[in-house]
Amino acid sequence: MKYEDRVICFIDILGFKESIERSVIDEKSIDEITRVISVLEENFKSTFKEYRQVTQFSDSLAVSFLVSEKDQVFHFIIELRGFLICLADEGIFFRGGIAAGKLLHTDKLFFGPAFIKAYELEKLANYPRVIFDEKLLDQLIGHGLVGSNEESGSYVRKDCDGLYYLDYIDCEDWFEGASDYGAGTYRDYLEKFSKTIGDQLTSAMDKKVRQKYQWLANKCNQIIKKQTGWVP
Repeated sequence: MKYEDRVICFIDILGFKESIERSVIDEKSIDEITRVISVLEENFKSTFKEYRQVTQFSDSLAVSFLVSEKDQVFHFIIELRGFLICLADEGIFFRGGIAAGKLLHTDKLFFGPAFIKAYELEKLANYPRVIFDEKLLDQLIGHGLVGSNEESGSYVRKDCDGLYYLDYIDCEDWFEGASDYGAGTYRDYLEKFSKTIGDQLTSAMDKKVRQKYQWLANKCNQIIKKQTGWVP
């Protein structure tokens, strides 16, 4: 056995630890945890192509593919964005990192420097966003996936701290192209998104948790303000 050159995305569910802690005294939290894991499993099975290697454990998900596969970075980003949109629509948010490097990823084995890098990026992300290793930026730019913060419909954006992240909030183009959604549902998505974040900000007691949801609220409010005729 030997390492392969792979791209890996490692993501972690926001607030899962707190849900586990609550479940000890509140059995309803167990039902919510079960729902979240079920939604996660259902969506990754329907989203990621069969040639992706996928590993799910507890609240974490790792997806990888061979670097040699032509244009797979482009196609994977499209898949992952749709995955995050579907989960956000269910009130489930992620923090994650995407890296490239040496990795061994099979049905039974999962380790390597690329995983360590993706894991470190997941911690660095801090907010509910999936950020990229700088090594991947040239490919992302080459495929036209990176846009300015003022440009609508860009897949990858540069945040105020200089990190590049996958945008799953400003995504009207995705709803226009998704066969399972009809016209006007992007507005429904943003309204539901805004309400979920508002509820979380109201109920969150921990300052660090509130900061994470505030990041989402700020991004959502920026987009709503750009939509002509919409009222936040």
